[in-house]
Amino acid sequence: MTKALIFDFDGVLVLSEEPRFKALQSISARYGLTVEDHIAPIARGKTTQKVLNEILKVNLDIENAILNDFKNEYRENITQHVKPIEFTVNFIRDYKGELPIAIASMSSKQTIERLTKHFGIYEKLAYIVSKDEVTHHKPDPEIYLRAAADLNVRHEDCLVFEDTILGFKAASSANMSCCVVLNGENSKEEFGGLNVRSFIENEKELKKAVEKML
Repeated sequence: MTKALIFDFDGVLVLSEEPRFKALQSISARYGLTVEDHIAPIARGKTTQKVLNEILKVNLDIENAILNDFKNEYRENITQHVKPIEFTVNFIRDYKGELPIAIASMSSKQTIERLTKHFGIYEKLAYIVSKDEVTHHKPDPEIYLRAAADLNVRHEDCLVFEDTILGFKAASSANMSCCVVLNGENSKEEFGGLNVRSFIENEKELKKAVEKML
């Protein structure tokens, strides 16, 4: 029986991947680095630092310079760039059930807090677990195990909402049921062969997925 709901953030509650990637492209160009469009799907679900380090393989000086500009220009003005995914945000804002709600995201806690306050759902959250509280990033299950511990519930009693393969694998490795939110940037086909609890495209489907697990 489900005793807690855990939501990923980017791609589940907010649409941040496209504006984040465009900001990265623009800032990187100043330093002579071309970030091709085809990298966007590979970068989805990864932190900006991991994109620079693992995918683009830039040297440390360039990485630090880009991250500093990214912080000052994008993250400090995050509410101007990021849009909510209306049906998931509305679900949390209007939720009157008894299940505690947490966010488990590889975004920074500062970013999550700013945006959840901006979109009016911060007070609905029991816990926020961000990249600042964990050592290992998704697909490692650490962030979901930490969220379950904070919520004081068993791993198998959590229902997770994700949008990426990395996130799905993290939730599955934590022995949690996982629904996939379809946000226009992902597709069912990406998750072929995986044990997805259900695919969610609107608030009605989200409510139904929660009710089924009670």
